[in-house]
Amino acid sequence: FSEAKDTRNRDFVIEVAVGSGPEGNLGILLGWLNKPVRGLEYYVGFGYEITPSRHYTGAARYLFNIDGYRPFVAAGYLFNDAYALGTYSHNVFAEVGYSWVLHHTSHFTLGVGVRRILHVGVRDDSLLRGGDVDSAWLERELRAISPWVPQAALRFSRAF
Repeated sequence: FSEAKDTRNRDFVIEVAVGSGPEGNLGILLGWLNKPVRGLEYYVGFGYEITPSRHYTGAARYLFNIDGYRPFVAAGYLFNDAYALGTYSHNVFAEVGYSWVLHHTSHFTLGVGVRRILHVGVRDDSLLRGGDVDSAWLERELRAISPWVPQAALRFSRAF
């Protein structure tokens, strides 16, 4: 039982995210701590955005430890499913931030960055494909979407 309680042997992280980050306005992530490369972490996440949409993410994060200071860099992929509108998008993102240690296994992080929309698609059953929507107008509007989206997220994590 003492080995199970030893928090130095943790392998996974559960994280709750709020803000306008890649996880949406409210998300949850599961992370894996890469033991061979200390500081490298991998995350998969799911979240909701108020638009409404569901966000599915995969990311790699590298956490530095420079004389007790803990900045990080991250990069990843986001699939945004705007189910109410019938659209979806593929995105990549990059983020920089800082991690504060609240307890040995609990951290609070702040990350800011940008995501790049790679593709926006409209499903066949979308109301945007209805007979009263001009398809030429829809294509112009899709091309006019700004591909760069700023993001910021606060995350609370607990390793286990």
